[in-house]
Amino acid sequence: MTRSVILALVSLTFATLGEAQAAGEKVTSDDGRVIYATYTVKPEYPYELRARHIEGDGIFQLHIRADGTVSSVDTLRSTGNAGLDQCAKSAYLKWRFRVNRPTKVKIPITFTMHVPP
Repeated sequence: MTRSVILALVSLTFATLGEAQAAGEKVTSDDGRVIYATYTVKPEYPYELRARHIEGDGIFQLHIRADGTVSSVDTLRSTGNAGLDQCAKSAYLKWRFRVNRPTKVKIPITFTMHVPP
């Protein structure tokens, strides 16, 4: 697997409900260009899944238009739970990037009940 993503955090961990935030996350596109996420939304970790201790990690590919909006999100590796996958996809569709041509990026995600040290 090629190195496709450089984030401030190697994987994103969401132990609580997400919120919208401005961002300057650097990611590497599939063709090796460094691009910046100008706006990100943390995926919501649904209470009913947290209450049942449902966890998982996956990788999603974002298809980015030339204007920086996300046109679609593909599941490259599922979190193992359709609800978590859908939460990630819904949030990623809201992300915005600074680009000048269509591109793709791969973003890893981890839904966990454990807060990292």
